[in-house]
Amino acid sequence: MTTTMTSIIRTKSPIAMPNALWQDLLVVSRPGWWLVSLWLYVAPTTRDITDQSNDFSATLSSSLDSCLFWFGLCYVCFPLNLLTYGLNDLADAEMDKHNPRKQIWIFGSQGLSKPRLYSIIQIAIFLTSAPLLALSIFQANLSSSFIESKGDGNNTLSSVGMFLLIYLIWYITGLMVNISYNFPVLGHMSKNGPFETLVVYVGYSIVTSFSYWVNTPSFRQGPNGQPLIHWVLGFEGTHPTNLMGGGSSTSFRLFGCNHLYWTHLAFLVLRTQLWMEYMDYESDSKCSRGTTLVRMAKTKQAARWIVASVLWAEVMWTFSIWLMDPDWNIAMAFSCMGAVLFEYVERHDKGLTTTPPSTKLSTSHKNKTGKSTTAFPMSLAMLVAGQNLGGLALLYDVWCKGIFVR
Repeated sequence: MTTTMTSIIRTKSPIAMPNALWQDLLVVSRPGWWLVSLWLYVAPTTRDITDQSNDFSATLSSSLDSCLFWFGLCYVCFPLNLLTYGLNDLADAEMDKHNPRKQIWIFGSQGLSKPRLYSIIQIAIFLTSAPLLALSIFQANLSSSFIESKGDGNNTLSSVGMFLLIYLIWYITGLMVNISYNFPVLGHMSKNGPFETLVVYVGYSIVTSFSYWVNTPSFRQGPNGQPLIHWVLGFEGTHPTNLMGGGSSTSFRLFGCNHLYWTHLAFLVLRTQLWMEYMDYESDSKCSRGTTLVRMAKTKQAARWIVASVLWAEVMWTFSIWLMDPDWNIAMAFSCMGAVLFEYVERHDKGLTTTPPSTKLSTSHKNKTGKSTTAFPMSLAMLVAGQNLGGLALLYDVWCKGIFVR
């Protein structure tokens, strides 16, 4: 068991045996970020147990019993992540050689050759494109069966072509967003801060839109009898809501989620992106990579204050929402945990950032096979474990309360 687990970690010994293909596929797909994909996917499928009159929410909650729900969940966690981060690893292959954080398999695939990455990307393209055809056929048949049961001769929305066209446009859009982030041909936004944050936000939104199309029946009319074209565009206009537990307000849903979700997502993207850029600050500065933090902060201390400001701004925003809606208690606690964890690790454990492998928190040791491996820094272990445990609790809480679909 020990030998199997240590072989997954990228070794530094020149005599190290190459990993099996399945191991490299797993590493490139970033298991440490599957929770983010899960969060983005589940958001529009949450159920609102406080407002059972919300037909839209009730319909989405039934998706939990659907094979489409689980198909889409697996799709965004592995094949889609594999393609997304495979292209990122290919673009940053040379740069990542000098980034100690990428020695840890949960954050990257340092050491993979470009031919190996090309092979992985080819596999990822197949694993992400082929299922869309099967998905289109299945959804078209499902829609057609419903329409026939209602005696409706209009089967426009039941055509395979319509579903396939939607997913084709979605797929191409996702590829273009990824390429624009990683490669110079479309701007290389990862080196042109602050635009990289906007590109990441659009990329995350693409996962939510996919979940909406997979889990929301196309043959239903939208809330208040809105045209079905709104399903295609993901926009459902305005409708009465009971957002704060009393009284009515007017809101809208984009891809099944209200404005609070999209604001929360903006904070999620901003804090995650800046936090990762902070961890890579030294290596990015040395190679003159123009990330947002490198452009805004001339010193590491200044970069730290920028990240901390974003984290505490998120805390203040979630706190203000919680004052009006007690259902936001776990969301507020999660934001506080992120800010406190960042401060604690920075004050007590400088290993959070990219330290050389020779330091005490990122040391090399030999396993039972005699191969040299890179130890997992305690600071990063605490960061990943804390954020993922908190994220799982928040995911379950949000799903039950439906605060993003009201």
